[in-house]
Amino acid sequence: MDDGLCVPISIAEPIREQLSVDDFTSEKLGVALANNPKGIAVVRDELAGLFGDLGRYHKGKGTGDSTRLLTGWSRGSLQVDRIDAKRNFIVSKACLSILGGIQPGILAKAFKGEKGGEDRESGLLARFIFIRAEREKPGHWTDEGVARESTELLDYLTNKLAKWKPDAENGKVISAVLYPTDDAKQEYIAWYNAIENEKFRERDRAAMLGKLQAHALRFALILHVLNCVLDPKLTSDDLAMIPIPLKTMQKALRLADWVKAHQEQVWQMFEPGGPKGSIDPVQKAIVEVIVEHEAEITATGGKVENATLLEWVRMKPGMEGLNPKSLGRKAISLDLFPARTNEKRGYKIDRGDFMKFKEMLANLASDEGGNNVRPVSGGDCPF
Repeated sequence: MDDGLCVPISIAEPIREQLSVDDFTSEKLGVALANNPKGIAVVRDELAGLFGDLGRYHKGKGTGDSTRLLTGWSRGSLQVDRIDAKRNFIVSKACLSILGGIQPGILAKAFKGEKGGEDRESGLLARFIFIRAEREKPGHWTDEGVARESTELLDYLTNKLAKWKPDAENGKVISAVLYPTDDAKQEYIAWYNAIENEKFRERDRAAMLGKLQAHALRFALILHVLNCVLDPKLTSDDLAMIPIPLKTMQKALRLADWVKAHQEQVWQMFEPGGPKGSIDPVQKAIVEVIVEHEAEITATGGKVENATLLEWVRMKPGMEGLNPKSLGRKAISLDLFPARTNEKRGYKIDRGDFMKFKEMLANLASDEGGNNVRPVSGGDCPF
């Protein structure tokens, strides 16, 4: 300018794009989520440290931090208010993933309450997918590594996904709605209803199974997006126009069943060690059939085969689809002693067991309504 005056130039603060963080405060995590609408992953080698850090800036209470983890799982709205108005922020669709490892011996202690009871009741525990990676053989030295083709494919997928930009309007992300094909929908409904039956029988695992129903849909979405990314002719704009096919849904449900097997193993670590006061439908059915067949069991020396016990239990209402593994887990939770009958697996049931089970049934009958075993409502089908 001729008069020599300097006109201040407004420079926008640069936005940091990132895929993951390893250490955070609630405020910093909120800023990272606001700057990265596709989401942020928290990656920690030891998740016990993450749980220990929750609430470290809130006098150890950690209530707000845990709530934010719940919000991040469901992609809800995240709002943080500070005394300094410049530090306030709102994330309309907070997407947060957590990845890490933890030692089995400290897993139950890492969550709040005895055996994770507090976090179990809040729903935080059920939101985690636990994979129990145990060695099947010694980890001897090997020169083999991850195949180059695998690493190149992973790099390609990561870079391609990073370039896909979500639709936005006035600075807010617009969610795309994807639908399955009719046959894919029916495949999911059949699987969903089977899980609902299991939730009815396994009341202590209803929360985990309910989240698994949501995880299965997420698996289908992830697989579908990856398939679209691998097609060089497609862009992110084409994604919402392509329905999720049957083959992708089937793969997602197989993955969900695999995850379920791991979840069931890990959740046993959070169990208090058997029924106290009330029993679930499967335990009640086992107790009933043992008492009903007392004479027959006594005549065989106090032993009953697995197959026979399973046959009896399956005759009870709602128990038709009970699998042998679930029966075995519930029998052990009732302190039944494993034994062999005619070289076949089974259980040893003595006089004390009969007396205990009769007392349990008598206590159930004396409760209000004559039964304290309530079916668990699973809600409506997501579709």
